[in-house]
Amino acid sequence: MDSLGKDCIELKKEYEKCFNYWYSERFLKNKEGDLSICEPLFQEYQKCLKVAIKKNNIPLWELDKVQNENIKKSHESGTSA
Repeated sequence: MDSLGKDCIELKKEYEKCFNYWYSERFLKNKEGDLSICEPLFQEYQKCLKVAIKKNNIPLWELDKVQNENIKKSHESGTSA
């Protein structure tokens, strides 16, 4: 799924890459290393999202609606959310 803000797509990809590395190479293999390695990327992505939400005048209650629609679409297409 793409990011809510088009300007945030690359930041989202970088954060997901970091998270997926941590999850598959550290957490699942029970190795040292906590998720804080991804924190700077998450913070940048979060800042970008806040700007996109304000820029596009998206009420926060609509975010739940969008998320639910994406979950429904992913179930219909046979992929996970």
